[in-house]
Amino acid sequence: MTITARGVSFLLAGSFTWFVLHQRERGQRGFNVSSIKEQVIQLIATQLGVKEEEVTPEKSLADDLGADNEDTLELKMVLEEHFGIEFFDDEVERIRTVQHAIDYTLAKA
Repeated sequence: MTITARGVSFLLAGSFTWFVLHQRERGQRGFNVSSIKEQVIQLIATQLGVKEEEVTPEKSLADDLGADNEDTLELKMVLEEHFGIEFFDDEVERIRTVQHAIDYTLAKA
């Protein structure tokens, strides 16, 4: 579930809460938010060898798309390289859905 207040989106998931700071139409570095979402979905589909249509925000990387720990680490490296960002190890452990990957990327981009 995502709650937005004053330009800050709070993503609530399981036993932890984190927030993604962003402007209305642009990420922190001026990336277009829609473009980042599309690119993350494309990268996930390519990395996991699934059709892009199957990769929707609510999908679980492991349960729905078949990603294992190694796939998740490789996806992390692909996202870091593609967007010029860096994820911390504890953040990677929290990326469980496509939406988590999008939100973390938006927070860093």
